[in-house]
Amino acid sequence: MGVQHGSKRCKEDQEAPRPHDILWFPDGNVVLATDTYLFKVYKGLLASHSTVFRDMFDLPNVGEAIHGEINGEIVQEMYEGVPLISLIGDDGEDVAHLLRAVFERHYYHRDDKDTPLNVITALLVLSSKYDFKELLKDVVIQISQHYPMSLQEFDQVTEDDVPIFGRERSDCELPLLKAAFKAGVDALLPILFFSSTFRDVSSIFRESDSMSPECLHYLMKGKEQLDIKVHQLISDLPEYLRKGVGSSDCQCSEAKTCFQKAQYTNLSALINSYFYQTRGPVVVAGYLSPICEHCGASVAKSIDEKREEIWKEIPSYFCYPGWEATKARLDELINS
Repeated sequence: MGVQHGSKRCKEDQEAPRPHDILWFPDGNVVLATDTYLFKVYKGLLASHSTVFRDMFDLPNVGEAIHGEINGEIVQEMYEGVPLISLIGDDGEDVAHLLRAVFERHYYHRDDKDTPLNVITALLVLSSKYDFKELLKDVVIQISQHYPMSLQEFDQVTEDDVPIFGRERSDCELPLLKAAFKAGVDALLPILFFSSTFRDVSSIFRESDSMSPECLHYLMKGKEQLDIKVHQLISDLPEYLRKGVGSSDCQCSEAKTCFQKAQYTNLSALINSYFYQTRGPVVVAGYLSPICEHCGASVAKSIDEKREEIWKEIPSYFCYPGWEATKARLDELINS
């Protein structure tokens, strides 16, 4: 029995939050508690950056030895003579990233291309939750640089496929979407929803445990609508061939013109394509022959014009206003 009691006590000690190795200042005047860490920091600095912490510290009972709930979320008590505030529901590592970004000048910079993905998502969620306005702006700016809202720019960054936030680009979309949705940053959501449609359904559901049901609903609904548009685009390719070649001055040196001989082959390979894979030059180069360079460029232009039409509608697939309205929200957030 004694051994069992000792094991239980050891387990309890291991599970108790402990002072963070870095974010524990001896002269700090408030302790923030999470599931894993305690952070002894400075109320004044937190209050100067966060309206939520400022309002919290302005409450008349902060600093008194009482127990109670504030807004059903934050419990006030004391720890070694200073106020203790429990950040219920916040991961200890995520809070550590937030506080280090606030207290350490060089911990986070929006132009640092090597910022890890878990730091980005933590800062996005918690800077929004606790209203660290300037930090939120920087994180949103950094993410938006990798996810432009014009079709040409988005095609380019997708083609470049440069790793971002220490990961392959394809590994970032869903974590960023989940974080942006949780943070309520509408200015990022249409482009992140769209980018997440590049994942197949099985991989989406594998990572859906930490995604809110509402977010998953919007993603799957939008993906379905986008898939329909892509399938329609592919099925209409012969029409774009007639339109492109028919309006072009064929420069083919053979007896038959491109209008007479050009045809698509192996279009079945495009059935499960993502929107990015339907770019005009890619389709012409991979599936249309024989065709001269001049006619090929004309057909590619016809395809891309249809892609532009689809692109303008994409935010609505996820129940958001258009790209212009989304850009306006982004500008408003950045300039506020």
